[in-house]
Parts: sequence; structure tokens; C-alpha cells
Amino acid sequence: GKTTQQFYFNLTSIPNEELITSAELRIYRDQVMGSASPTESSISDSTPASGLHRINIYEIFGVPATQGKEPLLRLLDTRMVQDSLSRWESFDVSPAISHWTSGNGHNHGFLVEVIHPEEGEMDS
Repeated sequence: GKTTQQFYFNLTSIPNEELITSAELRIYRDQVMGSASPTESSISDSTPASGLHRINIYEIFGVPATQGKEPLLRLLDTRMVQDSLSRWESFDVSPAISHWTSGNGHNHGFLVEVIHPEEGEMDS
């Protein structure tokens, strides 16, 4: 399955003459309770990708014309993460911020997608 959440960067306080050189989206994620830490899992019962989730960060560059349709997305960054660890994750969103602050695009925000592997999905 997957979980999605939309986020917005408030860019209104950035003066027009400012040039953005880099921007990051930082997300704190808690460990998934009940998941074994990498040192506790035995090799016999774990697949190479067990305990991993994928986090995708998308720029929303267009809203759907029809209600209920998917927004237009552009993948900015992606990462596989260990679900047994709590930590900050940092994603590069510079291309989207530069696009928005240069006046070449509208700030429709970001879509953060977490893909949860289904039981047995990673075995094949």
C-alpha cells in the first residue's frame, strides 16, 4: 500500500530579487513499532528488502481540471528507508523552489508518498 501527504512551502516572504541556491524538505519519521532492528533480524527470515519503505517526493506542477483526478507530478527525490529506525530524512527540492521563485511555475506544493511493501511482495 501507500500513504500520501501534501505539503506547501510558504515562499511569500522571499524578496523577488533573492536567488534560491538550494532548498530541502526535512521529514522526521518514527520507527515502525514491532519491526525488528537490523541487528535483531536473522538472515534466514529476512529478505534483502525486508523492513524497507520507499519515500518519494514529488513537485505538484498542475492541478487536475476534474475533481477526483490525480494532480500532475514530477519526481524530485526518492529514497529507501529502514522502518526500524527513527531519524530525520532530508530531500532536495531545489529544482521546484527555483522554478517557483523565478516566476516560471506556480507553487502547488509537494506530494510526499510512502510506499509500504505488502507482505511477500518483495520476495519475488
